[in-house]
Amino acid sequence: MLRTVVLSGVAGLVIAVDWLRFEDPRSGGGRPFVLALLAIAPALVRPWWARVCAVAVSAFFAVCVAFSVAPLHVERAGDRFGRGFLDFYDYRLPFDPQELARMHQVVLIAIFAFTLAVAVAVAARRAVLAVVAFLIGAGWPATLLASLMTVSCAR
Repeated sequence: MLRTVVLSGVAGLVIAVDWLRFEDPRSGGGRPFVLALLAIAPALVRPWWARVCAVAVSAFFAVCVAFSVAPLHVERAGDRFGRGFLDFYDYRLPFDPQELARMHQVVLIAIFAFTLAVAVAVAARRAVLAVVAFLIGAGWPATLLASLMTVSCAR
């Protein structure tokens, strides 16, 4: 269990830092790290059917935290996610999280989702799956930012 916490925690930290690099200025507060903790918690639950229930509960609260919605109004998160996702095609990176709050919320959900994938794979002792989830979760924002650096240097 300690191995799961440590490996998932380190992966969650790296994933959070990489995704938060999309923002300038970087957002303050602890929501990204609360979401990483929410993502790791289900990995500590056994047996597998209880872990599935824990993932559902954790995802519900992650949506509430990421989209700043009350549990009774969680249906609003879908529209916010859709608009925030599409905003990535309309705005340049890095973006100001105060001006583009929906994009910030999508970043928060990405931190949760990729950390959850790594944590559950680590807990299930699926090393290859955990590495793939980590590489995608940490590598995706890194490649987007690297391509932006290449374009801006070429100008």
